[in-house]
Amino acid sequence: VQLSMTTNKAGIEWLSRELKPQGIRVHTLRFPYDLAPSHIDCTFVPLRPGLVLTNPDRPIAKKDAECFRKAGWRFIDAPEPNNAVRPAFSQSSKWLSMNVLSISPTCVVVEEQETNLQALLEKEGFDIITVPFRAVYEFGGGLHCSTWDIRREDRCEDFFGGLSESCYSLQPGSYGIVTNPTQVYCSTPVFAAEDNSEWMAGIKEDTTLARTFSTQASTTPIGYDGLKSRANKSEWTTITEEFDGDRLDIDGHPVMQRWEEPYMAAPAKVAASNGGRVLEVGFWLGLSADAIQSYDTVDEHIVLEANANVFARLEAYAEKSQRPVTPIGPAL
Repeated sequence: VQLSMTTNKAGIEWLSRELKPQGIRVHTLRFPYDLAPSHIDCTFVPLRPGLVLTNPDRPIAKKDAECFRKAGWRFIDAPEPNNAVRPAFSQSSKWLSMNVLSISPTCVVVEEQETNLQALLEKEGFDIITVPFRAVYEFGGGLHCSTWDIRREDRCEDFFGGLSESCYSLQPGSYGIVTNPTQVYCSTPVFAAEDNSEWMAGIKEDTTLARTFSTQASTTPIGYDGLKSRANKSEWTTITEEFDGDRLDIDGHPVMQRWEEPYMAAPAKVAASNGGRVLEVGFWLGLSADAIQSYDTVDEHIVLEANANVFARLEAYAEKSQRPVTPIGPAL
């Protein structure tokens, strides 16, 4: 289960109430780089007790990962999909490739084109069943999305025994869904995951960029986990960026990643297709800037950027740009 665009807080609370009498606890996970979550099964897929298939573009929050690792769990990153081109009407990401169906601790069903993933799982000792399923991607789901257990012979087991209560809770209190949790898990773990990143995790009252969910008479503040308010907002200009060419973090939080390029191109098209002077707020990775520069009718491209590190990259970009770029900031 995950708090996302397809599962709301009320549903998670209902699931928690229904499973609690059976000794099964629902808890939360965070994925800081998943900014528009739908299903957790393209991000974090338990294959068998102690082994999880993870999305290299959407790593689990470090604190949550530590709890798994202390209990002996191991993470393996899914390889790049063999076919990264999405069908025309698919609303899912290329990572439907890792949407597999684990039917036993030694057997996994995988889409037949995903030979990279098949090879990885074979090295982990799995028997692989391949199924031609890519045509279903157009409807927004993969093998795991399209199946559901209706009967299963199983028993409850504790896969996190001996850990401290802080690891058991995994910040469940942000949604009020766990009270006095037990240490019992089913052999297929049940996760209530805040799959839409740390800005969907519980935060303290003094944080910025907070949002509020309201259910019934109560409200729960949410937003970037651990991002503190700054008395002097000009401090933003001096925070050192973390930039590797494909991903930009500032103050320990995600700003932009390379995979967002097609999304950045869409508003750039709206802004620049008629030419003239175009104003862009925030340079970041330069993805929308590249798209704007592709329009020969643009007379001037004005870019505002408050962070000094990013602004330095913007100035270097302006010197080499195809069309006139006017950088403004961070002293603005």
